[in-house]
Amino acid sequence: MTDVGLASVLPPGAWGGFGLVGLSFMVALRGGRTGAIVLSLMATVLVLHGLGVVAEPEMRFQVAWRHIGIADYIVNRGEVDLNLDAYQNWPAFFALTAFLWQATGVGDPTAALTWTPVAYNLLYLVPLVAIGHRMFRDRTVVWLAAWLFTVSNWIGQDYFSPQGWYLFIYLVVLAVLLEWFTPDVSTFGSARVLGVSRPPVQHRSWWRSLWSSAAPALGSPVTTPGRRTALLALVLLLSAVTIAGHQLTPFALVLGTGAAFLVGWSRLRALPFVVLLGTLAWIGYAAAAYAAGHPETFNQAGALSAIFEQTVGQRLSGSPGHELIVQLRLLATLVLWFLAAVGVYRLVRSGRRDLARGLAVLALSAFPLLAAQSYGGEALMRIAFFALPFMALLAAVGLAGPSPSTARRSALAPALVVGLLLVMVFPFTRYGNERMDFFMPDEVVGVQEMYRLTPPGSVITSVTGALPWRSIRYGDDDYRLLVDGNPVESTPDIGREGTVDIDIPDRAVLAAQVASRMASAPGQRSVLLVSRAQGAELDLMGPYPPGAEDRLLAALRTSPAFRTIYANDNVTVFELTGGARA
Repeated sequence: MTDVGLASVLPPGAWGGFGLVGLSFMVALRGGRTGAIVLSLMATVLVLHGLGVVAEPEMRFQVAWRHIGIADYIVNRGEVDLNLDAYQNWPAFFALTAFLWQATGVGDPTAALTWTPVAYNLLYLVPLVAIGHRMFRDRTVVWLAAWLFTVSNWIGQDYFSPQGWYLFIYLVVLAVLLEWFTPDVSTFGSARVLGVSRPPVQHRSWWRSLWSSAAPALGSPVTTPGRRTALLALVLLLSAVTIAGHQLTPFALVLGTGAAFLVGWSRLRALPFVVLLGTLAWIGYAAAAYAAGHPETFNQAGALSAIFEQTVGQRLSGSPGHELIVQLRLLATLVLWFLAAVGVYRLVRSGRRDLARGLAVLALSAFPLLAAQSYGGEALMRIAFFALPFMALLAAVGLAGPSPSTARRSALAPALVVGLLLVMVFPFTRYGNERMDFFMPDEVVGVQEMYRLTPPGSVITSVTGALPWRSIRYGDDDYRLLVDGNPVESTPDIGREGTVDIDIPDRAVLAAQVASRMASAPGQRSVLLVSRAQGAELDLMGPYPPGAEDRLLAALRTSPAFRTIYANDNVTVFELTGGARA
């Protein structure tokens, strides 16, 4: 595998399969049969987002393994430790995972959680299609938007993570608002609860509104007062769970629900303020320990140049192959955003200015978050993740047009060309960092052996974060990083003070610096893991020249301060000898 990732090792037949997926969806869309469209859309999700699951032997992303460890911590302890890290201060997602883990009696959930990207991307389609049907009478636009969302979601936040789950919750809340809480001007001024006016309205099947081709464009809400009260309770419950489960999504929810109210699509005028107050209360009370201990999290607000450098500038560096992947990702994103701009133009030209304005505002609503903080260098990617559903809806209008009478006739040719482009570039954009994102079975075995050979309370150092570690003993050991191999890697719970510059030609000096970084208390074991994925991360992301890991291994193997306690083809575990301890 080269620096362009999984695409470099795919057989020729795989590329033909990708093209077939795009062609089959367009044929189904042209035919207009809902069943065929849904099946081809599900096939697209399975082929594109399941590619990593099928092609790779272990679960992708080191952070997914860490998330398993957080749930394991809650299962074993029955509580959270607010002083441990940020995740423990926003524990709702992990508490739910721990509950399901215990309720199902599954011993090791890793195999099931490997399929999370497929499950999440199927889930996203339900509220997205509901939102689309609320806005457009013609289902060609709606289904094309769902497909564009699927083939454009290279962002990689849909692994086993709170962010992936809470995008679904975010879309569900907005879908409920747009379906059942749009204003009815004829009854404006009637009794309100939490800013909700409740006029007498007629009943309509939720399932029918979701899948029927006759679903209306945005207009008066249709439900019963009792159902609306229940739905309001659901919205508040989902908002509360979001506040307790993620640092970023509550603010996106404030902006999204506020945007819906400002464009006249939501009658819950108090909801954004309730969510904002709840979020601030959570930070000030439940997460007070983390907030007090990490002032840098809040000190970035308004520092646009520093945030831009961390979110954009640092991602443009690395090996030539990595730079190519970044450029392809930017290209795919700009293609979709350009089509979204065309969609706005076509809606305005057709006299649907309100719809154009509303969709554009929702698509852009999360962008103010960029001024708050870099979010570990991922802020722009997270914002693009929140914007993607609405960009896809606008892009579908840009391709198919806003008119039901012409959409199906005009959509196929341009949509097929753009769709095939996005499908063919997807293995690059989605799996372009795969050299460091995937793990060999040997790497998983090496980590397991390390845990077997060391007692709880050990110092465990990894060259970089690219390691399937911390799925057990999450709060039991002193975890450290040796080098800052990836300047935009999000590891908020591992300090980087004292990290080592491994580009030192003198082996003895390099080994001494590594030993200093691994220093432990008397009687405390201290180990260092060096793996294949870490070397790939160093090569891909820089700033070290190729072969940095090999030079590190040579220095450690010749140093009397270290001894090898386990090794296989992809992992070596070194222990700091007694004479080298602090």
